[in-house]
Amino acid sequence: MRYTIFLLTSMLLTLNAGECVRIEALYAPSLQTCIQEAGPAPIDVASCYDRELRRWDKKLNDAYRKFKRTIPPERIRNLVKVQRAWIAYRDAKCGFFYDKYSGSGGLADAAKCRLDMTIQRTQELLFGTP
Repeated sequence: MRYTIFLLTSMLLTLNAGECVRIEALYAPSLQTCIQEAGPAPIDVASCYDRELRRWDKKLNDAYRKFKRTIPPERIRNLVKVQRAWIAYRDAKCGFFYDKYSGSGGLADAAKCRLDMTIQRTQELLFGTP
């Protein structure tokens, strides 16, 4: 049940100009197939999210490099600080969903959180809002 609640709270991603899209609309179609084939085991579902995360992590790194080229050299140090802070925040927030008290369902929640936050951060960089 907690997994469903988490899904509902993380469905929207705000883009520039107030436009919103569902984060899930940005997932590769193969993610849904993987989840359906994985069955109900949270570790298998988490593995599907992690596979999609690897794809988005590459996009995030590309977006970061592109954005970095658009700012003056004197602002790069601040961008690095922002990105490191974001990574720490993502890891802390998503780590909250999986601990020794969360049960195995927390594993899938944490994996989905990492994916969703990575997609959101990628979009922020693509739209120039670090």
